[in-house]
Amino acid sequence: MSKTRTVVAVLPDGREYFSEVSDLFSERSVAEEAVRKFGLTTSRLSPQATRVQMYELYVQGGVQKRRQIVGFEVTPPLEPMTNDECSRELDEALARLPEEFRGYVSAAAWDRASGNEEAVSYAQQMVADLSPAIDAYTKRVAGGVKRR
Repeated sequence: MSKTRTVVAVLPDGREYFSEVSDLFSERSVAEEAVRKFGLTTSRLSPQATRVQMYELYVQGGVQKRRQIVGFEVTPPLEPMTNDECSRELDEALARLPEEFRGYVSAAAWDRASGNEEAVSYAQQMVADLSPAIDAYTKRVAGGVKRR
């Protein structure tokens, strides 16, 4: 039977998140949960980890005390992509294609997507899928080689 312990995750700004853990491996999960619960996010362009200090709570002489047990670097979820960031990333992905394909790939990505991040992801995947065939075709046409 596992003995549970009460731990507290303390964020850099002093906010605290209390939880019960039964093993050493749970502490990282509590730190990650604290970051999510308090809604921390990090920049898409320059992701930064947050240092979360973990303390074990115990009672000594009828007084509740804390003992620092470990600290974790937790990378919060990325901030939502802005429309400007989406446009910039789509333009970068589409720039790898001939101009004649860009409108189709952009429209197809938006048809499948439910938001900025998904549109960029779909466009990047389509560009990656199409690029080898387009490159081969471009070389064949430039070299005057006819397909039989």
